[in-house]
Amino acid sequence: MADSGSNDAAYISPAHLSHRPKPKTNGILLRPIDPLEPLPLLPSEVTALSLIKPGVPYAIAPTALPTAQAILDGSYENTADTPGGTVVVVPRLPKHSGRPSFPMVSFCVRGQAGLRLRDLREVGGDGRFVLDGGNDEVWEERMWKKTTLTIDWPGITSSGEHMPCFDSNGRPCTRTEVAKMVAEHLYKFFEGKAYRWGPQEINADTVHWKLKRLNYPAVRVLGISYYRKTWVPVLAVDV
Repeated sequence: MADSGSNDAAYISPAHLSHRPKPKTNGILLRPIDPLEPLPLLPSEVTALSLIKPGVPYAIAPTALPTAQAILDGSYENTADTPGGTVVVVPRLPKHSGRPSFPMVSFCVRGQAGLRLRDLREVGGDGRFVLDGGNDEVWEERMWKKTTLTIDWPGITSSGEHMPCFDSNGRPCTRTEVAKMVAEHLYKFFEGKAYRWGPQEINADTVHWKLKRLNYPAVRVLGISYYRKTWVPVLAVDV
């Protein structure tokens, strides 16, 4: 007679077949990630990108395939790779959220937002990281001489930093030049300037956003949005 114990061990019940993997949870998410449900893609269209919600996970698609022209002129080989993944947008104060006053200045590569800070710092130059519309004079129609940038991070008291709207030759700043200025301000912020008004306030809303344990060069910079007379970086982190 066969051992009933071995038969029981080989038996797979319908309950096991219908088992769903446990959703991934993370303290920075407003809801857990269910591995069986597709995530919304992080948009690249400016209006949609400016309205993405903090605390909600978004999928980043791998970098788009090159166009025929990009292959012929060699520009595809010199652009950044944006790997796929899952990100969540860093929360901002209500006054720095929602629909911006002016169209967002986005930082995309081959139609995909999500360039990391360390790569944003290197845009232009040798052409390795080429922004879409990198030569656009994004502030030309505003006729501003200068503007301000305010970095909004949970638990940090921030104030505006001045940014010029024209280069040293009197030409309006391009998207690439703006991106590099934003990257430099972010590096200074993460490397210590964030604490100039005091330590980070840690509470239930900010505990998962501690700067001391942040790999800040890997923070993704989606662009900058304009709220109440200041530009605010729209940031995201991998989860």
